[in-house]
Amino acid sequence: MLVAEGLYSYNINSGDFMSEIRYFNSQLNNSFKKRSSTKVNFRDQVDVFLKSSMIKSSNFRQALIIGAGKMDDFSLAFFIKYMDKVVISDVDIETTKKAVDALKLKKSERQKIVLREIEYTGFQFGGFFIEFSRDVLKLKTHDEIDSFINGKLEPIKKYQFLEYDVGKYDFIYISPIYTQLVYNQLMMECSLIRQSGYPEHLIKYIEQVMLEEMIGVIDRFNDNVVRLMSDKARLFVLSDVFEVNVGSDFDLRIMSGIKNKEVMDKIYQSYSKQYGMGLGDYGLYNLDEKMEENLTKWLVWPFKEETNLIVKLKNYIKKEIILEEV
Repeated sequence: MLVAEGLYSYNINSGDFMSEIRYFNSQLNNSFKKRSSTKVNFRDQVDVFLKSSMIKSSNFRQALIIGAGKMDDFSLAFFIKYMDKVVISDVDIETTKKAVDALKLKKSERQKIVLREIEYTGFQFGGFFIEFSRDVLKLKTHDEIDSFINGKLEPIKKYQFLEYDVGKYDFIYISPIYTQLVYNQLMMECSLIRQSGYPEHLIKYIEQVMLEEMIGVIDRFNDNVVRLMSDKARLFVLSDVFEVNVGSDFDLRIMSGIKNKEVMDKIYQSYSKQYGMGLGDYGLYNLDEKMEENLTKWLVWPFKEETNLIVKLKNYIKKEIILEEV
């Protein structure tokens, strides 16, 4: 249903007022405080590249923000200045709404904004987490687990978010979201199952199966995003690739090389060779196959008091646009 909230539209899903996924993300969004003081202002760095991307075209009319959360990673002012309409989305839209309200925007600015509550994976649509822990406790073999999970995933594979907005958006911004697409919630479910005394080897199997399934989740998410882009749209993506302890040798190495793309690429290659590809870098790897990259930057996001997130920023356009320009 569509409900008017102040001077901007506010769209929430029908059904459960507080879904399992929305509740989990609300708890996650409000479970900790970002680092209070730091020499690095992540938002300012992102804003520099946002402004550069937006002023390159006068054809941008509608923007979509995916995974807005508390809007800690970007300034909404740029979108309001350069766009006629800004659709701000998140699975936990209440947290985002509070962040928007706190900005004290002018009436003319708020009229450009539409808030949309969107679950990006289809796991809520398919009821994946309903009685998940209880049902898993009945499973005794790998084959039974495979059959159960495949049955849960089947309706999800057909899911699309904003299905009626195909080709609508001239600029899409994706906050660091690939590492947040249901996998943390899956691990929480496995933790609950573990507390019930379920065999550890079967829990490990479920975790591995679901990690492999995240490839499909991210593929479908990216396909959905590309489907929403207009022909000459820009796709602006942030993805957290490393999480490092502040002051560690690895952190110091990264901080000394963060402004040099060649150095950072070598650090990443060495890291991924040793530990493999994570969800954050897979999301970008998959987009690289679908889109044409025209900007890459490495950034440090001071996150928790003892943690830095190392974020990769990429800007994409559709491949056919390159062919037209050539």
